[in-house]
Amino acid sequence: IIIYDLNNPAQPFKEKVSQLKSQLRSVSIFRDCKGCCIGANEGRVSVEYISEADTKKNFAFKCHRVNTQGTMPNNCEVYPVNDIAFHPSGTLATVGSDGSFCFWDKDSKSRLKMSARSSMPVSSCAFNADGTLFAYSASYDWHRGHAMAQTLKQQGIRPKLMIRATRGEASPKAPTPAPTYW
Repeated sequence: IIIYDLNNPAQPFKEKVSQLKSQLRSVSIFRDCKGCCIGANEGRVSVEYISEADTKKNFAFKCHRVNTQGTMPNNCEVYPVNDIAFHPSGTLATVGSDGSFCFWDKDSKSRLKMSARSSMPVSSCAFNADGTLFAYSASYDWHRGHAMAQTLKQQGIRPKLMIRATRGEASPKAPTPAPTYW
């Protein structure tokens, strides 16, 4: 990963090795500009901080996987992460070729919501400025090649753009207070 300071674009600011092992497919910068999330074909997202002091916070997590109940190795089929978008609260959304979107809280390392699967891959997403709306597109992303594109066309499955109210689903959950003992 090569990071540039746009005040000096002729020279890289920093170079680092990604935690991800396969093709990088999507990237989104944190709202506070202290790092980014990177999605890959391997159904993983890497949370990467720029500052050396924060690198201990770097981690990766699995997402966009479908349980195959014993029909595949490790009992799941892995799908690419097609896009990542940040909510104004700092949480994030990922969308994938499995046809779903997920909301995540990177700070608590937890999934907030996973949608039902669409009949097509979800290829891109965005929040509006105040985070009350979430838009995503369901369209073929070519991860299964030309033959699948023809099959979808023959079945009459067409691309869709969806906009939904987030109803607080993408906001971080309040921490559960520790029990007090008298």
